[in-house]
Amino acid sequence: MITAQAGPPRRGELLPEHLGFSGRETAATLVAWIKFHASVLHTAEPIEQRFYRLANQWKARIGGISDPQDLRALPAFAELVQLGIPAVSLVIRELDSEPSYWFEVLADIAGEDPTPPEHAGDVGQMILAWKRWAGARNLL
Repeated sequence: MITAQAGPPRRGELLPEHLGFSGRETAATLVAWIKFHASVLHTAEPIEQRFYRLANQWKARIGGISDPQDLRALPAFAELVQLGIPAVSLVIRELDSEPSYWFEVLADIAGEDPTPPEHAGDVGQMILAWKRWAGARNLL
């Protein structure tokens, strides 16, 4: 709960622990969270509906694209990333059924990649790393 007070807010008031924030998040993660909440106030479309609409648009345009930079250039990719932290559980769910390309979305939302270098390219280990990351932040 945000409360009126003199001076800057205390830790936990704007990003409460029950929302999964512990104070160790990257600036990109926090900015994504704030942008999402600002945008959701101005849209009537539920996040899950919006996510799947954007995911379908993105998948329809992926075709044979394999270069991460080309994937990021697609308009739907940017909109998926703008959904921010609240979309992480939906993306993780997609990893279980269709893992290709979702790692880039997660990395851009989170501002980091929790996959250890020795597991890069091992899809099963990459999924596990992201599930651990999301679980540690109460995002699943």
